[in-house]
Amino acid sequence: MNPRFLIPGALAAVAALVLVLVLTAEPDVPVADLPATPTIAGSLRLEPRLPAAGDEVEVRATLAADRPVTLRALTVRAVHYGTGESHDFPELRDQDLGTGTREVVLSRRFDTPGEYRYYLAYLLDDRWRSLEPWEEFTIR
Repeated sequence: MNPRFLIPGALAAVAALVLVLVLTAEPDVPVADLPATPTIAGSLRLEPRLPAAGDEVEVRATLAADRPVTLRALTVRAVHYGTGESHDFPELRDQDLGTGTREVVLSRRFDTPGEYRYYLAYLLDDRWRSLEPWEEFTIR
């Protein structure tokens, strides 16, 4: 199975859980019953799909969480295969997420041609975390 399809499935599962809680009119789940760390689901979409060196590249991230949460920072990390250098997108600070989906857009230019691996990273509770799957793209 292609790991790119796992995140949209996880996002759908979070949305379905929220819908069930709303439709059954049950009281909210007590915070004490939730795991200590929020569950965050998301997907990434790169535009343009085949960028050239010097092009501005956008990543659209669609995100949701199992409860309201504020991420202290959010970015997309991009690592060049050949050099191992990190080419991160600019960080967005204090991003509020809830149980509904939210789209954020990050952009930057890539001057070095080659293969890159990119993924979402966020700062929560003073710890950087990464959200799989890790995607790949090529700068021509």
